[in-house]
Amino acid sequence: MDVARLAFLDRHIQDGTIPGAVASYGRTLDPVARGAADSGGAPIRTDAIFRVQSMTKPM
Repeated sequence: MDVARLAFLDRHIQDGTIPGAVASYGRTLDPVARGAADSGGAPIRTDAIFRVQSMTKPM
């Protein structure tokens, strides 16, 4: 993953927009983990499992 994309993730993690992320880009499958996995601040890992919910219904 290139430096600009990593800087983008790091900026949003530092701003508090997102707590963490696992991302890969391009044809290489080398995922990168940044940020916290939980409220305790444990570092996120590349094999993290995420709960994905429907975001189609307004609250």
